[in-house]
Amino acid sequence: MTKVEVKPSVLQWAMKRADRLDKLKDQFPHIDKWISQESQPTLKQLEKLAKATSIPLGYFFLPSPPEEKLSIPHYRTVKDEGAAQPSPNLLETVQTMERRQQWMRDYLVRLGNQPLDYVGRANLSTNPKLVAQNMRKTLGLENDWASRQPNWQEALRNLIKKN
Repeated sequence: MTKVEVKPSVLQWAMKRADRLDKLKDQFPHIDKWISQESQPTLKQLEKLAKATSIPLGYFFLPSPPEEKLSIPHYRTVKDEGAAQPSPNLLETVQTMERRQQWMRDYLVRLGNQPLDYVGRANLSTNPKLVAQNMRKTLGLENDWASRQPNWQEALRNLIKKN
């Protein structure tokens, strides 16, 4: 069997990213030896590791781990705690939504739709109260509309109807 050289830092990154260390060590009993470079995996073993960690096989041939960044600067976390590294599921979800958003934009442009006049109207230096006021105006909502809703589900239904 042909052995494949994989950088220890890439293997460590893959293990950390997968966030299932115990299960992976059971599935790949020699992984510690691969990381310490006492031995190397075969291509078949590396293919299985790629599948088990949901990492493209080609990433294992990089000289160092790739830097994975979210294209959005802020996102909600449990109890507003900061997330040091986004999970693979979050990365995939955001990328999927961005592809869908781009597809819809291209589709609407092909149909001849004009850009919405409120897109890009605000930026990070715009007063948040002004942004909220403009959003309410665009949606045709009164200042205290949410407080008159019986619950958040009904408020969401009303927002959806505004579409």
